[in-house]
Amino acid sequence: MGKKIRIGFGKEASWGPLLNIYKTVKIPWFMLFLVVAISFGSQYIAVIMARYSAKIDTGTMAGGSFVVGFAIFTLISLVLEYGYDLANSLGRAQMGRNVRRQLWGRMLRLPMGMYDRDEPQRLVSRVTKDTEFAYGAITAIVQAVSLVFGMTIAMIEVVKIFGVYSWIMAAIIPVLIVCSIIVGKIQYYIDRLLNANYSKMTNFYSERLPNMTYIKTNNMEAEEYKKGLDISNEKYKVDITYKAWYALGLPIQSLANYISLIFVLWVSSSLVRNGSMASVQMKELLNYFDIVMANATLMLGIWQVIKASHGGCEKIAEINASPIEDLSGTTDLQGQHDIVFDQVSFGYTSEKTILKDVSFHIPHGKTTVIVGENGSGKSTIIRLLERFDSPMTGDIRIGQHKLNDVDGIHWRDLVGYVSQGNQMVEGTVRENIVYGIDREYSEEEFIQAVKDAGAYDFIMEKEQQFDTPIHVFESEFSGGQIQRLAIARVLMKNPEYMIMDEATSGIDHIKECEIVKNIKERMSQKTIIAISHNMDFVKSADHVIVLNKGYIEAEGSVEDVTKSSQMFQAFLKTND
Repeated sequence: MGKKIRIGFGKEASWGPLLNIYKTVKIPWFMLFLVVAISFGSQYIAVIMARYSAKIDTGTMAGGSFVVGFAIFTLISLVLEYGYDLANSLGRAQMGRNVRRQLWGRMLRLPMGMYDRDEPQRLVSRVTKDTEFAYGAITAIVQAVSLVFGMTIAMIEVVKIFGVYSWIMAAIIPVLIVCSIIVGKIQYYIDRLLNANYSKMTNFYSERLPNMTYIKTNNMEAEEYKKGLDISNEKYKVDITYKAWYALGLPIQSLANYISLIFVLWVSSSLVRNGSMASVQMKELLNYFDIVMANATLMLGIWQVIKASHGGCEKIAEINASPIEDLSGTTDLQGQHDIVFDQVSFGYTSEKTILKDVSFHIPHGKTTVIVGENGSGKSTIIRLLERFDSPMTGDIRIGQHKLNDVDGIHWRDLVGYVSQGNQMVEGTVRENIVYGIDREYSEEEFIQAVKDAGAYDFIMEKEQQFDTPIHVFESEFSGGQIQRLAIARVLMKNPEYMIMDEATSGIDHIKECEIVKNIKERMSQKTIIAISHNMDFVKSADHVIVLNKGYIEAEGSVEDVTKSSQMFQAFLKTND
């Protein structure tokens, strides 16, 4: 049985986050001004044209002046229609660009925890698709003001002409309000449902396509095909649900029109029969009714657009309102300092603590290796050092300063980080190696960093050498070669503190030992913090920290931890 798609008309999201988008994003006011001006002009012309239409319908038009006037106002109406569409389209494009700019800047500054809770692939559609909804609400409000203006001047004309019988037109307003509420509620939920499913589908394909090697080597093509079909079918069901509910809005609008028309016809024809109104007046009343109902129908559509923006922008409004990464701090560090963890505890949830009241120190100017089983908290220590997360309890100090008191931008300038994953972006080899380098450097310095990372030879084998393009999903380089490029980038940065999280795991042992030797020589008198299972690297370390299930089992020199840690002893035996 496939998953059923349901729309729950429960509690809607607050309007506050959506309104905050318009407070923080640059709005194309000039284009909106044009839209307003043209809309007001169009409404005024529509009222004038109603008089011409009434004369045409009753056969009372006469003279060349009528024809000339009719032709002029018709031409003006067409020009205004073109101007409105053009200004509206340009405004929409500018607003979409500005929202994407704001959203992308916000996403770059979100805490890493946001990406742990929400898969990054799901956020792709938020930048590429959801931003298109942002202009809808604001232009709809502008158009609504114009329509209210049009309806108002039409009603003023009705009052002038029909006096006390103007109540006939006013009586249809409650019907329109009720229909607007129903249609708007439907629109909010179906757009929210559609965007959530679009995000889910984007996440699925963004995750699978880069891992095609993993799928094929495990003979999972058939299984992944079924999962892809399920995702596609779910999207199909959502599309059908969307269309079905969206289509329901049309008969609701038509129902409102028919009820209003029947009411106006019934009352006005009764007045004609009893002699209170002339038949020509009834025709003129119906012309104004057409203007009011045309605007009322557009008002229904506007409310749909506003609710579509409300539902479609719900996630990007949430992102825009999320607190950015806290890198505050007033201290700028000078020179090398010991790093101290003082009774630090951390967990991604309060129920699951990863680090449990750990205390240890990382001596400055030395090489410290952290060892432990998977899940013991090694990478968590790295995340805390990079200020991706903050301790639940305890303090991390750099010398005499708490890490959170150190300026975060300055701290990350001092730290070079190499992880075991793919750390490249679209661009050339050179662009990736100097990524983040904002100082002048010589070609000799650049080449030496590449050589020390063991990357020079395989780069020179490429036809374009340092201009060889790197494609994230179709790279010409192996995983081990990508790691060496990442190491070259950190060596170019020449940091005071170098963090290596299994940074050489994909490199063959002989080359790994050579690269580690080069790193230690270049980082002499500087601090290296490494997670590694390379025994040669571990044995050459000045300081070793042994983690066991979130606790510190031992720390000290290799000799010290060999004597005091059963886990380290088992680690040595396993790697003999």
